[in-house]
Amino acid sequence: MERGASRSEYYGDYYSDLQRSGIQGWGNSLGDRALERYWRTSDPTSVLEVGSSAGQHLPWSASTAHEEYVCLDLDPQASRVSPRHAEVLAGFPNLRFVAGDVQEMPFEDESFDRVVSTCLLHHLPHVEQALGEIRRVLKKGGEFGVEMPTDPGLLNRLVKNVVTYPSMRKLGVTNPQLTYAREHPNQVGGLLVLLREAFKDDDYRIRYHPFRIPTWNGNLFVTFHATRLT
Repeated sequence: MERGASRSEYYGDYYSDLQRSGIQGWGNSLGDRALERYWRTSDPTSVLEVGSSAGQHLPWSASTAHEEYVCLDLDPQASRVSPRHAEVLAGFPNLRFVAGDVQEMPFEDESFDRVVSTCLLHHLPHVEQALGEIRRVLKKGGEFGVEMPTDPGLLNRLVKNVVTYPSMRKLGVTNPQLTYAREHPNQVGGLLVLLREAFKDDDYRIRYHPFRIPTWNGNLFVTFHATRLT
């Protein structure tokens, strides 16, 4: 297999260097901030972050005063943790990492006040199953928020060709298009349809960023926030 094409290689060796630093890191931080900006409630007691990797979203968390913050990932330590990031993690006294699959989670029904997800859904083989699990573990009145890239939107592709792919090649990924084809089997348009269906009985909002125009072709990422009603 070509170097950089497997999930373990990309997320273990390259993801932090590429997606959490430089221009790419700044762009991703916009998504992190947007996701945290639109919660309707503050200071939830229990939070679950799905697809958390090593907790790269935590620096943007709206609060650290949780009784429980759980990071769920197939490999919670897949990305390297820098000393600076380790300091961030130390600021969450009730943080714990759990190895598990969002498509079949090891939690009881209605376990969490909030479920958080960044850049996960476009990777999954069974998105509807994952969304059903997310809604299952969310308490009534609890909130789910997800941020996802607008792949394969026009602006998203422009940024990939100008910034992301050249940066990946510099890091040693010889065929970045192949890596993304393998890693992003789900496209944003279809994901939005599945999200609307999964939370059709709930109160949800879709927002486009950074330009706020209601099209994923002209934006870099989308946020979806839902409050479970039933």
